Amino acid sequence: MMKAFLVSMETIWIIALRVIFFTRKQKITRSPGDGLVLVFAAWVFTCLIGAMPYYISGYIRGFSGAVFESVSGFTTTGASTIIDVEALPRSLLFWRP
Repeated sequence: MMKAFLVSMETIWIIALRVIFFTRKQKITRSPGDGLVLVFAAWVFTCLIGAMPYYISGYIRGFSGAVFESVSGFTTTGASTIIDVEALPRSLLFWRP
């Protein structure tokens, strides 16, 4: 189970370091519309990375189900595709708000 969270953390670090490295010396001018795109991209990125522990652990079959659980958790809607929630390990229960 720890592997699922470690792979997710490594993926986040690799992407973050690449973004920091390639954009640190650029002068970027932003318009108000760029904020909308940035917030949208942040939500999509967060939900996709948040789905990785579900998918890698193998408790949720299919990446679309893992993304659904991740979006449901981050938006606190309470919807779930998991039939027997108590069968999940405690680490995934903690990850799932």
